[in-house]
Amino acid sequence: MVLDGRASGGGGVQRMDRQTLSDWVHRYNEEGPEGLRDRAAPGRAPYLTEAQMAELRALVVKG
Repeated sequence: MVLDGRASGGGGVQRMDRQTLSDWVHRYNEEGPEGLRDRAAPGRAPYLTEAQMAELRALVVKG
């Protein structure tokens, strides 16, 4: 379906939203298989640095 150039009907097989399927096809066409890998979601930067997180982990484990 999608490989034949028909976007409609491709998502129905796996019950996927048409927009999601379209986004995946575009990502694949632009970047190849690497374009389909999971990406980090955008969001706020962490409050703690990596060093602070490590210190906090050590304190929690220590009890």
